[in-house]
Amino acid sequence: MKKSIYEKDLFTQTILQSPIPCNLLSGYKHLYNKEINIRPDQPENITRLLLPRKPNVGIRHNIVRHRGSIVMQNRLAARYSGEVYLVKHDL
Repeated sequence: MKKSIYEKDLFTQTILQSPIPCNLLSGYKHLYNKEINIRPDQPENITRLLLPRKPNVGIRHNIVRHRGSIVMQNRLAARYSGEVYLVKHDL
């Protein structure tokens, strides 16, 4: 079922304007308690965070991405390696 623009905006407004409890891998703990903006270009299934890309991110935890997951693109994504997303729907 396709979500309306209102529903997409509601996700962004309610989820991203308050802290998101999470557990990060040790190499990413510097992101705790940091305000992170979202990118203006948003696809339907993910929310793209405005963080610098990191080249050659290793491949790990390559599993199904559930709604609410915080994921980082790995080196298989080429120039998108290191982009961080919040997953809106199970992928």
